[in-house]
Amino acid sequence: MKIVIDSSLSPRMARVLNAVLAPTHNVVHTNDVSGKNNADAEICEYLRANVPSLLIAQDLDTIGQPHRMAALGEMKCHIVLLAPGWLNIRPDEHPWMLLKIIPRVLKRLEQGSGAILLQITPGPQPHIRKLK
Repeated sequence: MKIVIDSSLSPRMARVLNAVLAPTHNVVHTNDVSGKNNADAEICEYLRANVPSLLIAQDLDTIGQPHRMAALGEMKCHIVLLAPGWLNIRPDEHPWMLLKIIPRVLKRLEQGSGAILLQITPGPQPHIRKLK
């Protein structure tokens, strides 16, 4: 699976996840896909061209905005939003926390059909919540 880390998260996260998950999964940052401009249209096209794909992003009040949720639905790829609580955790800890839960996330995605939208809460017992 192609995993794309959104510009709302560190490129370092993509490098760490790729080092651990390759060659089974290829992890890239949006900077690697569209340069520093991170144009949504380019990223969407990249995700559509690399099915199956997963976008991991920080939830910056996306869930509370119906138009943002609709835009995510139009992307036609799996999306994982890190709940706002992740903002309270040092960014250098994010990759390691995500590595603990990514097998559960990938299993949920494999069991579903169509594009799936999930949210992950941080902590010792992270919770995966299906949004769509």
